[in-house]
Amino acid sequence: MKEIRNGKWFGICKLCGEEKPLCNAHLLPDSMKRLIVDFKSPGATVQTVHMESPTSYSSQTLSSDKKILCASCDAYLGKFDKKFVELLARWADLPARSHQFWRREDVVFYRVQGSIPDLFLGLLASLLRFSFSDRHPGIQLGPDMEKLIADSLLAGRISDELSALVDLKVLGSHHALVAEGTDLSRVIAQSPFYGEVDGANLFVFETLGLTSIIKIGPSGWGKLFANVISPVQEWDQIRIIGIHFSGTNITRALDAAIEVRRAAFQLMDRNSSSPEK
Repeated sequence: MKEIRNGKWFGICKLCGEEKPLCNAHLLPDSMKRLIVDFKSPGATVQTVHMESPTSYSSQTLSSDKKILCASCDAYLGKFDKKFVELLARWADLPARSHQFWRREDVVFYRVQGSIPDLFLGLLASLLRFSFSDRHPGIQLGPDMEKLIADSLLAGRISDELSALVDLKVLGSHHALVAEGTDLSRVIAQSPFYGEVDGANLFVFETLGLTSIIKIGPSGWGKLFANVISPVQEWDQIRIIGIHFSGTNITRALDAAIEVRRAAFQLMDRNSSSPEK
């Protein structure tokens, strides 16, 4: 791979496998930023906060990688991004999410217009980009799983082979309003988290109060997730089980697993940056 000019690269596209000029491919759909920031306002920016430290910075865009996809493959995956972001926009403004007065032990469902394939394929398109990228070493699916996901995306449907190895559960939270009407649920994690829970490899996307958990591999969900109801297609709507934004045993277990994994990768980074003796 070589740089051709002005930060543009020429190399092998990781989706089509052809040697081409590569584009600046966003790992999450960049249009997602408009669901949290009104870019019509002067000086509007995305505010990014690091979880490992109190530092933050402003930017006009979400994270991207210039070394993974050609423009035509990135545009092709953009079809799945578009449907996913449209579904997220409907979710973000769902009136039912304002009804917070229910007990933790109650079973609550949200219904949002859209289809499970649009949600699942949109998430897989982003997960594949993260796996392609060297910028996120903690998110590696391996070449076999990358190919299965890529083939399904190219076919526009989840194949039977992939369906046997990949599953999705989704948890939705209510609006979490604080002083001056700020909605704490209206945030996006700029990358999925990886955690191993009950022997299952889980990749967790946090988007605007929607927690999407993708299980990769032949193992089952395990005891913790056995009774979590999967999203259900009801005509032109998806039925999603609700959780309190402040968290449950499930989210605490996920957080604990993620913290262990993050600490391990931090240690790896420190060791790799240490001078050789």
